Amino acid sequence: MKTIDLNNWTLFSSRPASDNYYNEDETTMLKVFKLVDESILPNLERELEISKLVSGLGIRTPEVGDIYRTAEGHYCITYEAIKNKKSLSRAISEDFSLAEPYMELMANAGKLIHSTKCTSEIVPDYKEIFVKALKEEKQVSEKRKADILKKLETFPDAECCLHGDFHPGNFIISDGTVYAIDLVGFTKGNNLYDIAMFYLLATVLPGKAQEAIFHMDHKKAGQMWKLFVKYYFGENEPDLKQLCDYAFINMMTHREMILIPIMVNLCLMGLPPFPRKAF
Repeated sequence: MKTIDLNNWTLFSSRPASDNYYNEDETTMLKVFKLVDESILPNLERELEISKLVSGLGIRTPEVGDIYRTAEGHYCITYEAIKNKKSLSRAISEDFSLAEPYMELMANAGKLIHSTKCTSEIVPDYKEIFVKALKEEKQVSEKRKADILKKLETFPDAECCLHGDFHPGNFIISDGTVYAIDLVGFTKGNNLYDIAMFYLLATVLPGKAQEAIFHMDHKKAGQMWKLFVKYYFGENEPDLKQLCDYAFINMMTHREMILIPIMVNLCLMGLPPFPRKAF
């Protein structure tokens, strides 16, 4: 594995898990992971593989390069640099008048992803990931697991492409073109797994979650969600009870971010874990 000298790169943004750099002519972006641990390598290899697969399916995403290490031992990945970019959520937080046109763009991007059939064996099924996570979860009783799995059987299967972490922070815009980013969770299955993730983050979780993820308060995050629904579903709005069912699956699959007791006791297939405000 080749080594990269960060002295030849310029830091332009920092996240809790990674730092982002540009090369001298800003044609290449370098994502440097802060954790110095061999255990993250399989995830990076998967991100590389998935990014190439997604591009081959015709879904816009920055072209991926290769995996490197810094002199300090940090793993990093190179990507095509998308100039003058902003995440949709960041752009909307800075100018809320962009909420409607940008949610229309995200809805269109989502419909493109979800209308694309994925049969690749390297892409896991979302339902299978959830079942594995549930079986490994020690804080859920065997009886409760059986109840959840029984309910899961009623969820229709599909081979739609899924972003895996579908929300406006994971779509960037540059010169009117929208790109999907952070595709390490790319999977396949029913499109409502993706839709419920956005619903969960924008309307169900506490206000601090929206501030951290979307850079806006709970009310504006909810308004943004309603605009997305308008352009993704049209007049056939999703059933909120059904979305709560799928949101529960999202929470269990991403259980490292949310307290298990809260999920299990307050959100068993249809009951939101926190009160939702009306928008």
